[in-house]
Amino acid sequence: MTKIYRYFFLLLLFNIAALQSQTSRRDSLQLRLKSSTNKTERTDLLNFLAEISKKDDPKECLQYSYSALELAQSINYKKGIANAYNNLGNLYTNQDNYNKAYDFYSKSLGLRKEIDDKRGIAASLNNIAGLYNVQKDFKTALKHYEKSLDIRKELKDDRLVGASMNNIGSVYYRLGKLDKALAYFFESLAIKKKSGDKSLGYNYNNIANIYADLGQADTSLSYFFKAVESWKVEKDIPASAIGKLGISNMYYDKSDLENAEKFAKESLKESQQVHSIATISGAYGMLAQIYAEMGKFQEAYKAAEKMNAFQDTLFANSSLKVMRESEFRNDLEKRENAIVLLNKDKEIQKLQLSKNRTWIFVLVFGLVLIGVMLTVIMSRYKVKKRANILLTKKNIEIEEQKKDITDSINYAKRIQEAILPDKDIKYKAFPDAFVLFKPKDIVSGDFYWFTEKNGKRLIAAVDCTGHGVPGAFMSMIGNAFLNEIINEKGITKPSEILNQLSSNIIKSLKQTGIEGESKDGMDISILCFDEDEKGSFVEFAGANNPLWRFKKQDNSFTIEEIKADKQPIGFSGGKQASFTNHRVELASGDALYIFTDGYADQFGGPKTGQNDGSIGQGKKFKYKQLQDLLLSLQQKKMSEQEEELLKAFNEWKGNLEQVDDVCVIGIRI
Repeated sequence: MTKIYRYFFLLLLFNIAALQSQTSRRDSLQLRLKSSTNKTERTDLLNFLAEISKKDDPKECLQYSYSALELAQSINYKKGIANAYNNLGNLYTNQDNYNKAYDFYSKSLGLRKEIDDKRGIAASLNNIAGLYNVQKDFKTALKHYEKSLDIRKELKDDRLVGASMNNIGSVYYRLGKLDKALAYFFESLAIKKKSGDKSLGYNYNNIANIYADLGQADTSLSYFFKAVESWKVEKDIPASAIGKLGISNMYYDKSDLENAEKFAKESLKESQQVHSIATISGAYGMLAQIYAEMGKFQEAYKAAEKMNAFQDTLFANSSLKVMRESEFRNDLEKRENAIVLLNKDKEIQKLQLSKNRTWIFVLVFGLVLIGVMLTVIMSRYKVKKRANILLTKKNIEIEEQKKDITDSINYAKRIQEAILPDKDIKYKAFPDAFVLFKPKDIVSGDFYWFTEKNGKRLIAAVDCTGHGVPGAFMSMIGNAFLNEIINEKGITKPSEILNQLSSNIIKSLKQTGIEGESKDGMDISILCFDEDEKGSFVEFAGANNPLWRFKKQDNSFTIEEIKADKQPIGFSGGKQASFTNHRVELASGDALYIFTDGYADQFGGPKTGQNDGSIGQGKKFKYKQLQDLLLSLQQKKMSEQEEELLKAFNEWKGNLEQVDDVCVIGIRI
């Protein structure tokens, strides 16, 4: 499916109380409303009418919702107030006004928690998750969806469980995990069919998207048509408009421009009926592409202008406007460039016609040879022109792929930063300490880790195999296993932690020692601080990376190295030995340091005759120089030591590239 419109096709189940035979039910509810004198009953009836109207008559939905809200507030009927807020959230969601939608969903959730309305709480969490999903905050979306799913499983409501499975699948879809998304979508579909739920349009639509991405156009179209047929029965106009836009896109990919235009126009008509700004913009964008392919450049230009106008409105309503302004400007520039290219093509065609008439005139005077030459030249020109167009398209695709990859890595960076220990917590546990953390790339293979368990404080410096994206994957695995071993299982002895960590890595990476298999692993230093009636102690265990202790004696310091075991975490060949546990009594003023190898391995130093700083600075910093530097800094606070270490590193590195991730941790007792 054409990538630019995928945003409009992924559908979420917000409040999924799908109602059949809505017209007859609306008439019945309105008759009951006229005859009812009970204010609680009238509030419920107004909320039901608002829910039915949200898809095909937004103005009526707004009127019923506010009438229900006013009446419920007058009698302090909290469930009725919460349902009215939820209906208003649904209304603004359908109109892509996510700021207002979030405000109303949050108010509804607060009241539902207050009255312990579990079914309502699950619906509100589901709706809020949907807002995070469409705004690309996938981590928060998954958290809310999973909370909603847990409640619905507790309630044993298969229909709502199916809806939650569908929505979780939609997150994995937008993350590009198509196999996982498809599994959730089919599981959701099966659960809903088993429960007798007939509102299957959202499930069909999302399955259609997966098959489109997998290049199975005919299978994708069949599911899109099933989705639209289901929404037709449900009278769900906003969803039907999106489904028809998906059908148009598939026909466009199959080069069936006639059907592509037909369904794009039907989508536009329905989305205009319900004022769905995002879908209106998507329909105009689809038509612009179709008309351009047909050679109808004037219609393409008009459709593109309207698409941009509705995009302005959409971004004005978005709660992530500031974050998306840069992306929007890039998209707008691309579309404007596309229109410029179309206009240039028209000018070229006009010029070509003029040239042809000139050559025909020449031919009339008998210059047959020139006519033959012209034919050859024009043929070569067209071949070159097609080659240039293909080259331009490839360059654009490469730039888009590069941007997508960079965006994904930056997102991974935010995830990695989120799992690192909070500095405020760390400094409360170690008031005079520092963590110098300097990744080589956007994401890091090094990480530092901290926790408090059973009255003990544990901190680690970890160096995973590789750096950048491969190293970051290993760091996520290492972080997860440390949390499991220490925080969940309660193991706090450093040597036992490393034994368990190594075993977990070997099992998870299926390492057996066979040639050619993964040799990934990590080096680590871990400290566990404890106190008893005899004094303060630290326990240490290390995989390749040692502990340095600077002991204060009078006005000077001596260096003691507590050596690590010379083996990594993970399979290293031969029988895996157990790690050694060291217990060291501490004295006030002692300074402890653990680190990865990135600082000592950095190339640099004074230049040796080179002017560009790229060859002459070729020495490693080395551990001895790092020890000497730390020894010279012992009279300074740890925060000042961090500044001096960073300054010395940058001066040593100079113009050279950083060779590895850097992590150094210092703690003053």
